[in-house]
Amino acid sequence: MKYREDVQAQAETFYRRNHRTWLLGEFTPRTISLQPPTARDVAADGGRAVGAWLAHWAGHPGKVATVRKRLGYLGTYDVPARVVLDTPAAVAAAAGCAEEWARMVAVLDLLVDALGDEVRAPLAAQPQLWEQWSDREVSQYIDVICWLRENDTEGQFLRQLPIPGVDTKWIGDHRKAVDAVRLLQGLREKPVMVEMRTLDPALRVGDFLHVLCPVAELAVRQVVVDNIIIVENHQTFLALPPLKGTWAMFGGGYQAASLVTGLGWLAEKNVHYWGDLDSHGFDMVSRTRAVLPAMRTVLMDLDTIIHHEDLAVEGAIAQPEDTAYLTPGERRALDFLHERARERCLRIEQERLDFPWVRAQLEFHVGRA
Repeated sequence: MKYREDVQAQAETFYRRNHRTWLLGEFTPRTISLQPPTARDVAADGGRAVGAWLAHWAGHPGKVATVRKRLGYLGTYDVPARVVLDTPAAVAAAAGCAEEWARMVAVLDLLVDALGDEVRAPLAAQPQLWEQWSDREVSQYIDVICWLRENDTEGQFLRQLPIPGVDTKWIGDHRKAVDAVRLLQGLREKPVMVEMRTLDPALRVGDFLHVLCPVAELAVRQVVVDNIIIVENHQTFLALPPLKGTWAMFGGGYQAASLVTGLGWLAEKNVHYWGDLDSHGFDMVSRTRAVLPAMRTVLMDLDTIIHHEDLAVEGAIAQPEDTAYLTPGERRALDFLHERARERCLRIEQERLDFPWVRAQLEFHVGRA
């Protein structure tokens, strides 16, 4: 025998898997069997459980089909046999999602009425983008799409779009919903920035010792330096000691792979990477080396870990996507961090390493490259 909570669980699964297609008007009814009791169930405990089950289903607001059955000495009854879910609203009600469904339908109807039926399919495919919108957000979205249909955005930043009542932050926060029906083509995007500083005053970055500039601008410059060290932590980047023939680049953690992708001339340089000694740090190495295969690491070896093991704390696990991008030495270092951890993986932040050790290792491995 099934109870209301059993039906709700099945209805919710049906609802979550299919409600997007229902927004397009495509719906196939579903019935859920209640596995009604038999005479044997009555005999098992004198009919107490069956009586409670019949009372449980009495007055159920949904559409319940019955079947005529003889229940032993209790007699013949019209017994609930299955719940019939013949509309999306019925499914939503059975799933406990009636208000959510009603609001979703109402919002989509408002958008379609204002913008035309061509927006129904792309919006129905991604209801998570708009189903929680307030009436004000719906109105703003309509204003944005109408404005974009009549105006050219080529060569402009979001901040320049003069849409009454809608600021730049609104469009940024709702960008996926806007692009779903009106792709923002030709907009000038915020440039990806890279921070570089020279560790050799004789080899300036342009005319400067320290610069922050768009990747695209630095990518087309003639770079005369031989050695580059990419550093994960910003404070460590700022504190790096002088190194002959070397520039330092702030990798910014997981941003490093995209920065390396944008600076094609790095493939012609001696590039080292120095990050935290933990699973995240080696994950960043793996991702960045996937773009720059010749890249080497420094201060991310077993000797450095053993020398600073007293500084280690428990960290979070984030294994590299593909350990094939790690060298055997890097794998040994990562394995050591896992093996010595109580639960997860040890973590030694690069800014905690002994600075005289750091200076000596950098001079030997990078400054001599």
